[in-house]
Amino acid sequence: RWSFLWAGTSVIRAASHVIQADPRPNMAAFKQAGMTSVAFQEYNPEFPHKKHTIGLAGRPGGPDFYVSMIDNTKNHGPGGQGNYDLPAEADPAFGTVIAGHDVLERIHKLPTKEGNFKMLTEFVTIKDITLQR
Repeated sequence: RWSFLWAGTSVIRAASHVIQADPRPNMAAFKQAGMTSVAFQEYNPEFPHKKHTIGLAGRPGGPDFYVSMIDNTKNHGPGGQGNYDLPAEADPAFGTVIAGHDVLERIHKLPTKEGNFKMLTEFVTIKDITLQR
């Protein structure tokens, strides 16, 4: 139902632990859908940030999202960031990539710019995305 929001967005970052997508080209659609961020950072220990899980980036989270390229349960789980107002705050994980892992690995190996953020030298457009229940 909401897949169209992320189609046409770009993967902009390839850090050692995540690849991150930025939906700026579709921000008008996100605003119209009322989905520019989550109301609060909700974390559920039944959905930890394992490899290939999808989490919402930023504070408040979304609509930028990332795919964990390693087990990020410690990094993005409760207290993992260490610099938030609430010590136990964590990023919400809301899905798992079930196909295309080879594509994720290729994106993760692309060249990045200097600096800690690891911005890709060339962004990768997400042509299509399917959200399933």
